[in-house]
Parts: sequence; structure tokens; C-alpha cells
Amino acid sequence: MNDYAKALANVCLMYNKNKAFDQFQIHYKKLLALKANNQVLLKQIQCRNYLLLLYHHIAQSQLDHALKLIKNEEKHITQLIDDPSVRTSLATELNYILFDKVYVYMYLGQYDKANKLINTYLNTSESVIKSDLYVLA
Repeated sequence: MNDYAKALANVCLMYNKNKAFDQFQIHYKKLLALKANNQVLLKQIQCRNYLLLLYHHIAQSQLDHALKLIKNEEKHITQLIDDPSVRTSLATELNYILFDKVYVYMYLGQYDKANKLINTYLNTSESVIKSDLYVLA
């Protein structure tokens, strides 16, 4: 089930990047319909769904919708990110979420919020990987 959820998420991401939004919707609905057989998988699916929807708004230049999604889901996503089972298994996805949020804030001229996210990201990461994260940021 976990591999299927990853595959569906990757297919959705591909359709978003190629701006094939009708195909994105078809596969995103499949991802939403998945029934997780454990709590970790459920949380992973929720995190991927958020990432895909956020990126979907960005890909369509619907940054007001993206900002609304960020605000509406902030507490829930923070809880997911704080869960060690999600943080370790979805490190790449969490980076995408962070930088998509930074993109939205920067594009909308909310530079203080973007800067705060980047600084928090750099200052709370493990020292071993800080130089890589700095380059990524």
C-alpha cells in the first residue's frame, strides 16, 4: 500500500509539472480514496496530499489559493511534521512543502515570512547536513 501511495503521488506530481491538470485530478482522487491500514501510512498520505494540492495551486499560478491552503492546514501539517514517523520517512516531501511555502510567500511579497521559514529551517537542522541545506535554501 505504501509503494502504491508513493507511485500515485509521483504520478500526480508528474502531471502537475507537465500541466496536465485533468490527469492530475484523476490520479489525485485515487490518492484521496486510499484507505490506510495503519496510522503511519495515513499520516504519510495526508502529508503527500497536502504537498500535491499546494503544488497544484502553484503550478496553476493560483497563489491566493495556495496561501489559503497554507493558512487553513498550518496546524495539521505542523502536527504531521512534528511526528517522527513522518519526518524521517518523508524528508524530501517535507522539503518540497517548505520551499513551496517560501515560494508563495516570496511571490506575494511576504518576505519576512519567507525569511523566517528559511532561517528556522537552517537553524534547526542537524549540523552534519547544514551546509547542504544552506545550498538548497
